[in-house]
Amino acid sequence: MKNDLIDAMSKSIGKDVAVFQKFVLEYKKYNNTLFSFVEGEDFCYYNPRIRQRVNPEDIIYYKCDGKSNVIGVYNLIKKKLQIRNNNTMMFFVDRDYNFDKVPKEIYITDYYAIENFYLNENTVKNILENFMEMNTHSKNYKQSLNFYKKTYAEYSIFAVKLNSFYYTIRKHEKLNGLPRANFGILKFSKFIEKDSLDNFLMKQISYERLLKMYTISYDIPIQSFQENELLFNETDHTNFRGKFELEFLQWILNKIRISIKEGNLDFDKDKVCKYDFHTDAMKVLSTYAHTPKSLYEYIDQNGCKNIEKIIYTDVS
Repeated sequence: MKNDLIDAMSKSIGKDVAVFQKFVLEYKKYNNTLFSFVEGEDFCYYNPRIRQRVNPEDIIYYKCDGKSNVIGVYNLIKKKLQIRNNNTMMFFVDRDYNFDKVPKEIYITDYYAIENFYLNENTVKNILENFMEMNTHSKNYKQSLNFYKKTYAEYSIFAVKLNSFYYTIRKHEKLNGLPRANFGILKFSKFIEKDSLDNFLMKQISYERLLKMYTISYDIPIQSFQENELLFNETDHTNFRGKFELEFLQWILNKIRISIKEGNLDFDKDKVCKYDFHTDAMKVLSTYAHTPKSLYEYIDQNGCKNIEKIIYTDVS
């Protein structure tokens, strides 16, 4: 009985009702505080950017289990609490494939997800120079960029097909009220054919094979996957699923780090950072990620508001 209760409590963490109840218990203790509601670990990206624009006495964040629960918390607060003087609330969600209606008071990423803000040439340059401490005129810096561009192009061609597959599945689930398939069961490395900087190659995989790999049994015509492939472009990663974007970045940075350390692939052997990019990359590299104008506008608009102190009315 006790184990069942613990299990139930564990599963409820991050759900909208549980987060809302925690918020209700805490908000009265604080003044001039910003309450931030985010998906999972995304606060590591949002917090420093909020701090750049507003200066509350404190920021308290609540990790919600996905987009639907951030929206759920917002709706509960709007429905069950009254507003009166001097704390601020902000809500942040990933856009994903834009199938869900999101209240205008909630910030939505311009790209598929937060992770997409980490994979771009400017971010890579920033990491090479300021995190891995490479001179921008050095051979290693130029060699690193060359390998990034080459492997990124190969990954992008593959990613068009994979993301059209993801999109088709999510659209089918949404239209038919089906539970979401778990895309997280396969990592980026599963799809690598040749795992080296100088001879990088992604696997050639059919839609039929992808259905089997993800254990999906939906009856979807192959033509639907092919038609949806036209929605994606290898030169525009805006709609690519964020998890693989981040995993590719981690892969390329680790390959570069190791190659320089060992003096392989025409790199000048040198001491480089010892950081394993597969560990907490979103947190460690947050400073270097892209920040869209829309995010600063949302923070400025909401941070400047003297949002009234919330008064608990009813949680029944």
